[in-house]
Amino acid sequence: LQKVFSGDAKTAYLALVDSVQNKPRFFAKQLYDAMKGLGTADNDLIRIVVSRSEIDLALIREEFEKIYKKPLIDWIKSECSGPYRDALIVIVKGN
Repeated sequence: LQKVFSGDAKTAYLALVDSVQNKPRFFAKQLYDAMKGLGTADNDLIRIVVSRSEIDLALIREEFEKIYKKPLIDWIKSECSGPYRDALIVIVKGN
């Protein structure tokens, strides 16, 4: 894939392969990408947390901590604020 494709097609195919190989790891990395650096990609963070909350968020939470050595909830506490942060934490803890 690396040699055959480039640009957006390459990115999409590699993401597809990652998600098939280990879906919780794929989403843990997506959550990390949404929170790292300056600012937070709120739309991505909300989309992932809400869409996976009844499927495999507990596994994603475990994988996140395994990869980044810090609980997902701690990341959310440091990157988000107010009722938005509180709602995300309730959803993440609830699964």
